[in-house]
Amino acid sequence: MSTEKTTPCILVVDDCTITCQLLTALLTTEGYRVTAARDGASGLAAARNHSPDLAIVDLHLPDLSGIELAGRLQPDVPFLALTIDRSPEAVQACIDQGALGYLVKPLDAETFLRHVQVALERGREQRNLRRALRDNPAVNKALGGIDGGFYGSRNNARSKCWSRGPRRAT
Repeated sequence: MSTEKTTPCILVVDDCTITCQLLTALLTTEGYRVTAARDGASGLAAARNHSPDLAIVDLHLPDLSGIELAGRLQPDVPFLALTIDRSPEAVQACIDQGALGYLVKPLDAETFLRHVQVALERGREQRNLRRALRDNPAVNKALGGIDGGFYGSRNNARSKCWSRGPRRAT
């Protein structure tokens, strides 16, 4: 059995060469397969060629924003934002785009690796849920369908989940 399919592949997209090298070395040492890119266009190409399980994306890339890149990768590739930007607007943009985490540089290795592990697990759960919804017509129909229904958009999904207001304990 090949470890290529069982070993998670992580795409690192950051315009800083040193950051790419450090994250690649750290993740490789932990047993992950890593592909690094220095800009959004290279990140998109790498995602097409390597089918990563997770992308770690800097928000400030030379050719397009990390948010735009993440939007193009979603829903196939979940992402963690890794940035120096602490602004509430950047955090909100990542939340709106579905980031699995928002990490501010500099970051210690242990914390970073813990976030990567959690994001990989959450990404796996999301893929499994999408697959189950796609493969089970009864569940898909009950939830309103993936295309344009329950999972048609994040805002639509949120509104359906929260339209009745919070539940009260009885």
